[in-house]
Amino acid sequence: MPYTLFSILRNVDIIRSGQIDFCLFKKVKLMRTLSVLEGPGVIEGSGDDVIQVTGDPSLATVVGNSEGRHFAITGFNPSRSLMVNTTDPYEGKVRVENGTFLMEITAVGEWSIDID
Repeated sequence: MPYTLFSILRNVDIIRSGQIDFCLFKKVKLMRTLSVLEGPGVIEGSGDDVIQVTGDPSLATVVGNSEGRHFAITGFNPSRSLMVNTTDPYEGKVRVENGTFLMEITAVGEWSIDID
């Protein structure tokens, strides 16, 4: 069974100390290296992914879902913020909540995110 970001995060305590976030894992089921999107910058991918966001972006240009399937991007700051949720091909600009440090992408096919 694949793990979603939510199933992983519900087992994590996030403690903020200045500019550093500490993650205390209550129960670790899955660990992998996350791709990093440094602002300003662009990241491209295909399918589901979880990416780490650095910097303090406020706007993202998103392109994806050319196949017209379900496409969603959720930001974590540490609360959840649904940034994109569609079944149509998508190209647009979305607001990135202050303090967003992770993005979970649910996708079929290719996508790209460009943050300022």
